[in-house]
Amino acid sequence: MSSSDDLVVLEPRPGSTAPNAIVGLSQIAASTAFAVSGLLQSTLGAAAERVVNAALDAVVPPVVDAIISRINLTEVVLDNVDIDHLLAAASMEPIIDRLPLVDLANYIIDEIDLSKIIRQSSGGIATDAVSSARVQAVEVDTMLTSIVDKLLRRGQRDGQVLAPPADSQRISGA
Repeated sequence: MSSSDDLVVLEPRPGSTAPNAIVGLSQIAASTAFAVSGLLQSTLGAAAERVVNAALDAVVPPVVDAIISRINLTEVVLDNVDIDHLLAAASMEPIIDRLPLVDLANYIIDEIDLSKIIRQSSGGIATDAVSSARVQAVEVDTMLTSIVDKLLRRGQRDGQVLAPPADSQRISGA
């Protein structure tokens, strides 16, 4: 056996689009395991398959764990998963059913102090109503004064309001 027979070169399969060395290495490991499994299965039969499967069960999980521990899975997902497409395909009802909506609503009400807002807006409405009633009372009073002035023949001259007749002053001043 020559020295060239002892040398095995592993490289990603042609056309591989491995985004980084770790993914490329995992592809090489998977291809190698598959090739060894196929070779042993074809030459040794079912007994070899059980041995190979047991060996793969012992070796593959730690290798995969070592690879995953070196990969930023969040970055891989963000770079490779279309989140909008995933959400569009998802059914929102089960997600909403899991939310504590009553607790969330109570939290929001407490944070924005809804009861204070209601008190302030109600107070503002009451203040507006009282002001409006006062303005209307003044307008009614002015109208009644005008009617009484006309009935008692009081009038204005040159912007001056005429004093009531002398008899009425004695009555009101008494």
